[in-house]
Amino acid sequence: MIGARRVELSATRTAVIDARRRPRAGEILWTVRLREDVAPDAPELSSQIDNALDRLRDEFGLNRKGVREEIDVVIDEPSR
Repeated sequence: MIGARRVELSATRTAVIDARRRPRAGEILWTVRLREDVAPDAPELSSQIDNALDRLRDEFGLNRKGVREEIDVVIDEPSR
């Protein structure tokens, strides 16, 4: 695990994003966890996630050059 953070995507939207390195493949796996009340097809959501990932790349000291990344967006369901 490289790190995980709760980040603000907008004034009313947050996500938990974690980064893991896949050692054999040399790639970074990002998992973006959104609450169940977030519409995954909201037009501004993609750019909000991109901006949050850029901030975390800087914070974690990750350079995108030559590094393959995979980004998974997950909608968390309410716990029962």
